[in-house]
Amino acid sequence: MTATVATGKGTKIFVAGLPDGVETEPVAATLTHQATAATAKSAAAATITLETALPAGFFAAAGNYLSFVDPVTGNEVLVQLAQDASATDTDINVTRVPENIAVNSVAEFPLRLRNRTTANLDRSGNRETFVTFDDDRFEKGLTVSLSNGIDFDGFWSPLDAGYATMEHWFNEGFAQIYIILETPNPKPTAYVKGKVYKAVGSITSMPLPLDASSLTQGQIQAAFNGKPTIVEPELVA
Repeated sequence: MTATVATGKGTKIFVAGLPDGVETEPVAATLTHQATAATAKSAAAATITLETALPAGFFAAAGNYLSFVDPVTGNEVLVQLAQDASATDTDINVTRVPENIAVNSVAEFPLRLRNRTTANLDRSGNRETFVTFDDDRFEKGLTVSLSNGIDFDGFWSPLDAGYATMEHWFNEGFAQIYIILETPNPKPTAYVKGKVYKAVGSITSMPLPLDASSLTQGQIQAAFNGKPTIVEPELVA
């Protein structure tokens, strides 16, 4: 019996910009806009009131983007954190509000990196070779270092919170980001989701080739700082 061959369909990628000196995994949370009043459009810095306080351990550094989605209409509003958002906060401060944000709109953190077509985990080793007098017919070698990284191919969207966050962090001088790669569920009857790779890294390439006659590509390359954490598929209860 052979193992089931998998495709990449259903892969999910999440990212978050990290503050200097921090390499811990961000606490995931859903930020829900208050239910009593919408947040009005503002060209200046503004405050968004949340329905519930941010959970224990939560931290999102200033500079991260969020996309608030209206659960009724599906309209998305992209905002950028002007200040850090931390556990127990009931308000977040943003640089501006380009459109009205409807009541009960929700934003996810870490950020889903959308419009991706491929995700390529790059795992390579640096091998040094040698020949000894004991057996000079054959070359021998040792792997002296390993490197890990990831390439994200896909399309550019200026309103994608994940892409906007990575672009901002890249412009900050290769500041660190947290990357989560969730592979497709290999067997939904047995697993909740597929194998997950998590790593701290920095962006090494982010070209933006604008072309009037074709879709705009948005390739991203990142190098990991050390080995990724590998989480085996979560079992169905």
